[in-house]
Amino acid sequence: MLNKFLKGLSLLLLLNLLVKPFWVLFIDRLVQEQVGNVAFGMYQTFASFTLILGIILDPGLKNRYNTQVAKDNSSFSALSGDYLILKLGLGFVFFLAIGAVAFGFEQYQAHWRLFLLLAFNQFLLSVLLFMRAALTGLGHYSRDSMMSVVDRLAMIALSLPLFFGPHFKHLRTVETFALVHTAGYVIGIVVCVAMIGKPLFAIKLRFRPFHLKDILRRSFPFALFTGLMALYIYVDFIMIERLMPNGFEHAGRYRKAYRFLEAASMYGLLFGNLLLPVFSALLANKVMFNRLVIMVFKIFVLPAFMVAVVCVLYRNELMDLAYPGEVAVVANTFGVLMVDFVSICLFYLFGTALTALHHMAWLNRLAAAGVVINLVVNMILIPRMGILGAAVATLCTHGAVGLGQAYITLVSCGIKPKWHQALRILGFIGGSVAACIALTYTPIHWSAQLVAGLTLSFTFALFFKVFSLREIALILNKSPNE
Repeated sequence: MLNKFLKGLSLLLLLNLLVKPFWVLFIDRLVQEQVGNVAFGMYQTFASFTLILGIILDPGLKNRYNTQVAKDNSSFSALSGDYLILKLGLGFVFFLAIGAVAFGFEQYQAHWRLFLLLAFNQFLLSVLLFMRAALTGLGHYSRDSMMSVVDRLAMIALSLPLFFGPHFKHLRTVETFALVHTAGYVIGIVVCVAMIGKPLFAIKLRFRPFHLKDILRRSFPFALFTGLMALYIYVDFIMIERLMPNGFEHAGRYRKAYRFLEAASMYGLLFGNLLLPVFSALLANKVMFNRLVIMVFKIFVLPAFMVAVVCVLYRNELMDLAYPGEVAVVANTFGVLMVDFVSICLFYLFGTALTALHHMAWLNRLAAAGVVINLVVNMILIPRMGILGAAVATLCTHGAVGLGQAYITLVSCGIKPKWHQALRILGFIGGSVAACIALTYTPIHWSAQLVAGLTLSFTFALFFKVFSLREIALILNKSPNE
C-alpha cells in the first residue's frame, strides 16, 4: 500500500509541477492583468461565496464516500447510487442559497449572471471531485494523478487563443474566464467517467428518503468540519470587499498575492486526497500508519518550510517579476502568505490523519476555533492594515489549526519524536535559514542566490539525516503489500 501511494504521488507531483505553475504564473495572472483588479476582485469575491456555500453541495459526503469505498470496494455500486441522488438534491438547495446572496446585495444584483455561472462551476467541480474520490477509493491512484491536471489542461488550451491570441479581444472578460472553467470541468468529468469505466454501469439510482437522511446524519461531523474550514479559508476576500472602500479593487490586489499560496496549497490538497484512502486502509496497522505520518512530514512539510524562507527573502524580486509596478502593494502580503504555506502543509497532513482516525470532534473544535480567530483578527486588522492584515489573519488561523491538529495526531497515535530527531530538524532549519540569509549579502544575482539556497537546504537535509534517499528507495522497492 505504501509503495503504491509513493509511486502514485511521484506521478502526481510530476504532472502538477508541469501544469499548475503554468496556470498560476501565466494564464490566471495575465488574465487578471487584462481585465483589471476591480473586475477580477469581483470575480474572486463571488467565487468565495460559492466556495463557502459549497458545503451545501458536499456536506462531508466526498470524504465519507471515499473512506467507505476504500474499506470495501464491493460496496461501490450501492454507495454511488445513493450518494449521487443525494448530490442532485443538494445541488438544488445550493442554487437557492446562491440566488439569495446574488439578489440580496444591491451591489451584486447587476452581476447576477456571473454569480450564477460561478455557482454552476462550483457544482461541476463538486461532481468532478466526487468522481475522483471514487477513483482513489477504488485504489486507482495513478488515474487520479492524471485527473488532477485534465481539467486544468483543458482550461489552458481554451484560454490561450481566447485571451492571448489576436482574434478574440472583445471576449476578454471575467465572464469568458468563468466559461473557460465551465468547459474544463465538463471535460474533466467526461474523462473521469471513462477512467472509472465498467463499475459505473452497475450503479443504480434509487430514491430512498430515509436512507438518504441517514447518510446526511452520519456525514454531519464531516459537514461541520468542511463548512467551518471553507468559512475561514475563503472569507478573507468577502471581508476585504465588505470592510474596505473600493472593496473589489482591494480584493483583486489581495488575489495577486494569494494566488501563489493557492497554487502551493494545491500540492497539499493533492497529498490529502491520496493520503486519506491510504491512511484509512492502514488503520489496522499502527506501525505502518505512524511510519507514513512521519515520512510524509519529512518529505512534505519540511520542504515547505524552505519554500517559505526563500519567498520571504526574495518577495520583492518575485513580485516584481509577476507584477511590475505593484511590488509595494503585494510583496509583503505575499511574504506573509507564503509563510502560511507551512501551516497549510501541517493542516493537510495531520487533518487527513485525524479524518481517517474518525476524530471528527477534535477537527470540528479546531475548525470552530479557526473561524473565531479568522473573523476577529480580520475585523481588527483589515481596516488598519488593508490586505496585509488579511494575510496576517490567515497565518494566525492556519497556524493555530495546523499545530493543534499535529499535537492531537501525535498524542492519538502515540508518536513521540525522539530528542535526536528534534535536534536534527532544528539543525536542518537553522543551517538552511542561516545559509539563505548569508547568500543575500553576496554580489551574485538574486535568482542564483535562490537556487543556491534551496540546494544548500537539500544538502543540510541529507547531512542532518532529516530524510535519506536510501530510505525512500528501500520503500519504493518493497512489494505493494508490505
